[in-house]
Amino acid sequence: EKAIGDIIDGLFCAIATWGSVPIIRCQRGGAAEHVARALDGYIRKHLEQRSNAFSSSTMKGGSFQRPLLVLFDRNFDLTPQIQHCWTYHAMVHDVLGLKLGRTAVASENPASGGSTGSKKSYDVGPGDFFWEENGGRPFPKVAEEVEEQLNKYKKDMAAINTHTSGAGEDEDDNLQANTKNLMNAVSSLPELTERKRVIDKHTNIATALLKEIKDRQIDNFVAVEEELFAGKADKSAVLKVITTPKGLLSDKLRLVATWLLTCETLPSAADFEEIDQCLKGAGADLEALNYLKRLRNLSLTGAQRSFAMPGSAGSSGAQGNILDFADKFVSKGLDVMAKGMKNLMSQGQTFAVTRAVQALVENKGGEEQETYLYFDPKMPRGTNPGSNAKASYRDVMVCIVGGGNYLEYHSLQEMSQRVQPKCNVVYGATEILAPCDFLQQLTELGNKGK
Repeated sequence: EKAIGDIIDGLFCAIATWGSVPIIRCQRGGAAEHVARALDGYIRKHLEQRSNAFSSSTMKGGSFQRPLLVLFDRNFDLTPQIQHCWTYHAMVHDVLGLKLGRTAVASENPASGGSTGSKKSYDVGPGDFFWEENGGRPFPKVAEEVEEQLNKYKKDMAAINTHTSGAGEDEDDNLQANTKNLMNAVSSLPELTERKRVIDKHTNIATALLKEIKDRQIDNFVAVEEELFAGKADKSAVLKVITTPKGLLSDKLRLVATWLLTCETLPSAADFEEIDQCLKGAGADLEALNYLKRLRNLSLTGAQRSFAMPGSAGSSGAQGNILDFADKFVSKGLDVMAKGMKNLMSQGQTFAVTRAVQALVENKGGEEQETYLYFDPKMPRGTNPGSNAKASYRDVMVCIVGGGNYLEYHSLQEMSQRVQPKCNVVYGATEILAPCDFLQQLTELGNKGK
């Protein structure tokens, strides 16, 4: 109850900042319904006060449209919280670690080329133009963008040097023009210096990501997981990857977990036994997988498949090997590596949460519109929503009761630009978890369920 109370307090603060009482939708059953009912009651009680958080607020832009709040249990779709990924924000969070807008990268010894054992921290987030503009892009595209930004910086610096290199033959006639050029150069130098600092920072982050991809062969895990989502891979493909010496145990557990969650039907005991023996031999703790098996057996989470976004290019059948480009990265720059990685770019995906939110926003009927619970704190309890349930929404808040992730965040942002009319989407969760942290939580739950 204390955890539910904390969630209600956090959601109410966000809603009060929003300035408008939302329509609340959620699936039946589970923690999301519990939170939705409690939040509905909390807002109703607050609205009874003469002076409340919404009494003097006005709708955004003068519109009378109400915002939409959609609540989900994390069990609704576990795959985005576990799978490997290619997008920049998600990779930094997963591979390097990201907490409170800061990530750490191992420092290298220029003489030996190895790690010095120390780490250098970088701040990313609001104010970092590169981080904000490229967070949802595939890593190969980010690598290309780093190179393009560096070339743009060099071009701008060359232009400044040209304009301030001299006055020419008649210095008196050109004095005013040269003075103006010099003043422009001085005023633009701080911006260029900051841009170069950001470019250098993301060059170092990209280099660290590439090293981890090479050492752990993350590309192989991504390729097989994409095949699993498409229904084109099976146990043999999973076994082939988890029996190789490359990759962390957590990578292999995540791959098996993805296989378990994407199978249309629960795999046979014999298939499980073969997978389990391979992982046990490597020293893996299987409690997380055992917990997921119990969820599937109880139908508390289902087989989830991700669908390609409109206009996205598939990568199946054209997978390359990123290791072929690792040495080129060091010697020839990011652009060479990025061009070689184009075949590795993962297919755009829409996740189950995104599809459900889109269905509710577009109001074109379907399972979500008919089966999701509807709460309107401004209406008397038990009132039939009628036509109000089919209203359009311009502002949407999505909250996950459980771990949240960058994959769903970017998927929802892309959806917000596809729907007509476009909408604003805010994504939140009780906590933002990296896949390995979530795997640890599953392990703890598995141990408690023994």
